[in-house]
Amino acid sequence: PEATVPPSFTVALGDKNDDPGPNNGAEVHVDIKQAATGKEVPAKVVQEEDSGDFKIEYVPVKAGPHVIEVKVQPKHPAEEHSLGPYHPEVTPSSAVPHAPVTTLSVHGDMTMKDSQVGRAARFQVRPLNYAKEPVKDAADFFEGNVKGPDGSSVPIIFSNGDDKDTVEGSFVPKSKGAHQVSVCLKPEFRDHDDEEGRVQGSPAQVVVLPTADPTKTVVRGLDAIVTDTAPAHITLETRDEDGHPLGRGGDKVEATIDGPSGHVPADVTDNGDGTYDIKYAPSEHGKHVINATVNEGRVPGLPHAVTVEEGTDEESSTAVDYTFTVRAKTKSGQSRPRGGDVLEVTITHVNGNAVEGIEVTDKGDGSYLVAYSLPEPGKYQVKVTLNGKNIAG
Repeated sequence: PEATVPPSFTVALGDKNDDPGPNNGAEVHVDIKQAATGKEVPAKVVQEEDSGDFKIEYVPVKAGPHVIEVKVQPKHPAEEHSLGPYHPEVTPSSAVPHAPVTTLSVHGDMTMKDSQVGRAARFQVRPLNYAKEPVKDAADFFEGNVKGPDGSSVPIIFSNGDDKDTVEGSFVPKSKGAHQVSVCLKPEFRDHDDEEGRVQGSPAQVVVLPTADPTKTVVRGLDAIVTDTAPAHITLETRDEDGHPLGRGGDKVEATIDGPSGHVPADVTDNGDGTYDIKYAPSEHGKHVINATVNEGRVPGLPHAVTVEEGTDEESSTAVDYTFTVRAKTKSGQSRPRGGDVLEVTITHVNGNAVEGIEVTDKGDGSYLVAYSLPEPGKYQVKVTLNGKNIAG
């Protein structure tokens, strides 16, 4: 019968009458080769729990005739025997990925603009067989490396994608600049006339961007006056190892602020341009310690102690000093042009306490300025007399 993907067959062990039965500790070994080249083909032997039969799966990389030999090793070595050889014909639709028809695709574009030093960069390989059909769970078929601008290499880790039809490759670059990503099939999966087994699109050029160097971070706003009644903030500017501003966000910035009574909530905002605002609202005066990290690394100048001052509290603030003016007039309602009258003022709280320290100033033009302070909140009664008589109002 035509092989499947991956091709498989079953070895069922019977007793001396050829009736199926338990294998009694027997082992099965299989040897599969390409008939034309003699190249070995990877195979996997799995014993099924229910029946005790042995299922053999193999992974051909080239269509054409193959040779299969099976060796059965029972519990007693004297009973060892072989099955085969068998000569199955592997059709093109059964063969696993082959370099000329395997494609390499990359998340985003080939420059991997999000790739940064010290962070995992990822791309995808979509393996196809000779019929250009997807091959599932093919992570073990591939190998590769990434060469940096200084000639050093880092390995690529391959894993099966969530959809099983793709293989994800990931690597962690150690330096910035242009990198070359090379992906190929492992030697055992290459065609005999394909020595390199490279996939299409490989090698690919990847530009790795510098990452933030915590030791180069610049902190602004530490010298600002901070009060316990208004929000405050500082700003971090991230820079690379050469001290150049990154000009982009995405780094891990964390902040803590501790006041006299404990932790003060801090909010970190990524401005997307390489700067990060750390905002906090102290609720009490006294010493506050500000600390922050970039990518879990210490920032110069932090931790830093800030003395929070007592700020203005609107609810506690009151008007304490008051003034009013008394205008002396004639019987005809005309303003008196000169002073000299006797003006007396008494101000009394509803609780009976009189306000002391009332000042009366004769301005000499018929007007009198009265100034006073109220010692406590509440209602007051104001009495003004001019030459011993109450004025109007």
